Amino acid sequence: MLRAAVAASVLGVVSAQNMPPAVEGYSQYVQQACPWSLYAQGTDWDFAENVDSDKSDACAAACDSTNGCTGFEVGPATSSSYGKTGGYCALWFNGSCSSTKSDMIVLTASQAVATTYVRDAAMRDYSVSAIYADIFSWRIIDPFNGRVDLKARLLRHVSPAFAEDPLRVLRVARFAARYHWLGFQVADDTLMLMKQLSDSGELGYLVAERVWKETSRALMERDPQVFFQVLHRCGALHALFPELAALDGVPQPEQHHPEVDTLLHQFLCLKQAARLGLSLNARYALLCHDLGKGKTPKEEWPRHIAHEIRSARLSKKVSKRLKVPKEAATLATLVAEFHTHSHRALELKPATVWKLLSLIHI
Repeated sequence: MLRAAVAASVLGVVSAQNMPPAVEGYSQYVQQACPWSLYAQGTDWDFAENVDSDKSDACAAACDSTNGCTGFEVGPATSSSYGKTGGYCALWFNGSCSSTKSDMIVLTASQAVATTYVRDAAMRDYSVSAIYADIFSWRIIDPFNGRVDLKARLLRHVSPAFAEDPLRVLRVARFAARYHWLGFQVADDTLMLMKQLSDSGELGYLVAERVWKETSRALMERDPQVFFQVLHRCGALHALFPELAALDGVPQPEQHHPEVDTLLHQFLCLKQAARLGLSLNARYALLCHDLGKGKTPKEEWPRHIAHEIRSARLSKKVSKRLKVPKEAATLATLVAEFHTHSHRALELKPATVWKLLSLIHI
């Protein structure tokens, strides 16, 4: 089934006239960078190479003159546009990679360095991202049993190299959010490794820009709540979003919140935001709108008097720490402080309504 699906997708995109030019020492391969695209009808392609610079130059010259490449560069860590269907990038080689974000990759590589494929596969995040195929014989190259995990819908790390970059904890959670609708889950052993990374304190060394980039992308996924649920399961939520983790187990009045638990309430809000197709700024605002309930004294539970002010304060703190863009940060603070006004708008004093409308520039 995998072979047929790959073949159909390849032949639908790559033809004789747009294949990379023939250069001595090359052969064509498909690298299934995102095998779940078989279920999502992916058609984006890249081309990659790991040959010596002289052959790269020859390939680049032929490609530019015959196939209309744009922005082409050579070397083991460069990428560019290859026509309208993808890019040209290098295998993992000597610790560097320029793999672009695509559904599938067509690899051009010297058969003399067969172990390169194993090294390349070992550096990928998941076993399902390390499946190769010779596009002439359709021989499947699957050094880490990615097809087994693909069938089981599992995101599993391929080697201990996974732990070399703690950002992979967030990436796994993001892909779990992206492909949750297809039934993909994080494998238990990968979740355990993610927990070890979280407990080690390594996540604390991630720069804010990297954390926000992954978070913002996760918020726009089909099931954004899954991102935070996975982080919570491995302990990363407490390390990266302690204000959100503090909501776990905090009760709310059942008559207003049948789910009772405040963290679950946040997850449900994100799920509904995705259903409604809300913007990134709106989704981030929902993420922060009830943070103040985590600071409510237990003796006041399940009521949360003045939690709006506390939520606004914590929203500013989170936005500053993650270096959230100003527009998103401002909206999050406003929503945190005034979201309960919407429930009793007709009961508010005219002056209060005017103040609210003035603050949100209406």
